[in-house]
Amino acid sequence: SMSEADLLFAPGQDYSYSSPGIDLLGAVIAEVTGQSFEEYMTEQIFQPLGMADSTFLLPSADPTLLTAPHMYDEKGNAVVLDFYPYDRRNAASGGLYTSPADLSRMALMHLNRGELDGQQLLPASAYDEMWTPLSETGWMEYFGPTWDDYGLGWIMGEDGGHMVYNHTGANSGYQAHILVVPDADLAVVTFTNVFDRDEGSFHAYALGDQIMKMLLGMAE
Repeated sequence: SMSEADLLFAPGQDYSYSSPGIDLLGAVIAEVTGQSFEEYMTEQIFQPLGMADSTFLLPSADPTLLTAPHMYDEKGNAVVLDFYPYDRRNAASGGLYTSPADLSRMALMHLNRGELDGQQLLPASAYDEMWTPLSETGWMEYFGPTWDDYGLGWIMGEDGGHMVYNHTGANSGYQAHILVVPDADLAVVTFTNVFDRDEGSFHAYALGDQIMKMLLGMAE
């Protein structure tokens, strides 16, 4: 159990991405609010933002809107998985069912530092903390300068003179990416329904990064 695990390093001294850490955060939200993590997110985030097609509970998702997850076979062809990657225990770290339109509304909220359509869902001051670099990721050589540092839940870095705040998420057969560029008033969200951890097919990130470069006149 996590109670028996040791820290890899003192907080703030280094960086290592931790999905169990995000799941623990979801458990903290449930403990503090007295609601389940899924209920709290629906009532406090999705409903105020008008994200009607978003949920952390698979039984609540419209089955007609779910895309089929794919991975690559030995010939490099994308094939539908013979299982569905859902485990409620990992909802906080990788169980969001949403749409491009819905996630775009969340991206706009972040672009506006917690506000959308006159509603302040997160305090603007929270972004000063979330978007302050705490440690280097060590991933810049793989993903480029926008993956240089990590704050509180956000990966960030400068590219073409712009500070970019972003995050990617992936599970077997799926990947999504969100980025915001406040000084350019730009947000980009991308989805793919193919992902293979061994093959490293980070298509959603690559697409989002390239779209950002095109819109900012940085494309090669």
